[in-house]
Amino acid sequence: MTTARNDSFQPEWSKPQNWPARRRAPGYPRRFVLPSSIVLAVAIGLVVVGLVTGPLALVWLGLACFIVGQAVVYRLTLSRFCCPECAKVVRLRGYPSPGTFFSFHCRDCHSIWLTGVPANDDGGD
Repeated sequence: MTTARNDSFQPEWSKPQNWPARRRAPGYPRRFVLPSSIVLAVAIGLVVVGLVTGPLALVWLGLACFIVGQAVVYRLTLSRFCCPECAKVVRLRGYPSPGTFFSFHCRDCHSIWLTGVPANDDGGD
């Protein structure tokens, strides 16, 4: 005796109408690029002044400013996101795979917020 299989069964989460809405995050990628550019400009300025005027400490200070500044910008802009719908802070669960973009999933609003900031091949893991 054969049992009938129900090949048409689909769990609720797999139906397209139950998928989270994909929306563009307001202010991205400007929210990441602008502070990164400011940190880069300050670091380059310190390095140039150090090389021209002579104090080598300014060159090292410029390098340290760049490294610490980029880490702070990353921490404040790409590791968390404030949902525009519910104002909940959504944290990045893991570094996105290479070739994809940073995105944040707000489970309260059932939305995926797309940033438009690509993940580099050499970052993350």
